[in-house]
Amino acid sequence: MKKNDLHLREELLRIYRIPPSREKPAFFRSRRWRSAYEKAFFSPEAAPGISFPEFLRIQAGYIRLRNWFFSPGLFLAVLLFSAENIRAAGIDSRQFLGALSACIPYLALTTMAEGSRSARFGMDELEMHTRFSLHSVICARLFLAGALNLIVLTVLIPFLCTAWGTGPAVTSGILLAPYLLTCTLDLMILRRSRNRNSITLCAAAGTGVSAGCLFLSAAGPAVYDVLSHAALPAVFLLGAAAALELRKYLRQSEESIWNYTSTV
Repeated sequence: MKKNDLHLREELLRIYRIPPSREKPAFFRSRRWRSAYEKAFFSPEAAPGISFPEFLRIQAGYIRLRNWFFSPGLFLAVLLFSAENIRAAGIDSRQFLGALSACIPYLALTTMAEGSRSARFGMDELEMHTRFSLHSVICARLFLAGALNLIVLTVLIPFLCTAWGTGPAVTSGILLAPYLLTCTLDLMILRRSRNRNSITLCAAAGTGVSAGCLFLSAAGPAVYDVLSHAALPAVFLLGAAAALELRKYLRQSEESIWNYTSTV
C-alpha cells in the first residue's frame, strides 16, 4: 500500500469511527441469526438439484492442480528412496524423519492457501452473495485439501513404521506436530492479514517450522529422543489450538453475514 493511501485510510478511520453495535451480541443469540446462518451454509433448498457430494466435486475443480499433486508427490518421493538405500548412505532414522518432518509444513501451507484465496484476492464479499455462500465454500475447500493431506499422512505413518522400525506414536508425533503447528500459525496470520501478502507471511511461518524440524533432527540423539516422545502429547494440544483458530477464522465469515443482514 502506498504511503498516501495509508495516510488516507488512517484519516478516514479517525473521522468515521464506528461505535460498536449494541444489537450484535443479541443478534447472534436470536432466531434471526440462526436462519441467516443456515442460509449461509450449503443446503439442498438453497441450491436445488445439487447434492453435497456434487457440491464438493464442484469445489474440487477450483483447487489448483499443483496443490492436488503436492501431497501424493511427497509420498511417492518417500517410496522412491527405500530405507536400505538411505541407510547405505549413512543416514539414520532420526535424520530421515527430521528431513521428512521439515517438508510437512508445506502440506499445511497448501491447505491454507486454498482456504484463504477468496479473502486474499478480495472476492469474499462477492462470493457471500453467490449461489454457494462464502462460509460453505471455505469449509469445502479446507475439507478437501485437508482430507487429501490426512489420507497421505495416514498411509505414510505405518509405511515409515514398517520401513524404519520406529514406533507409531513417535512417528505420528514427528509428522503431525509440525503440520498442526503450521496450520495454527497460518490461521492466526490469515485472521489478521486478509490480503495477498498474507500467504507470504504464511510461507515464512511454515519455513520457520521447517527450519526448526531440521534443527531438532540435527541435535544430539538424547535430545531428539526426548523431543520425539513429547511430540505425540503436543499433537493433541496443537490439534486443539488449530481447531480454535479455525473456529475463529470461520467466525469472521459469520461476521460478514451480520454486516450484510444489518444493511438489508
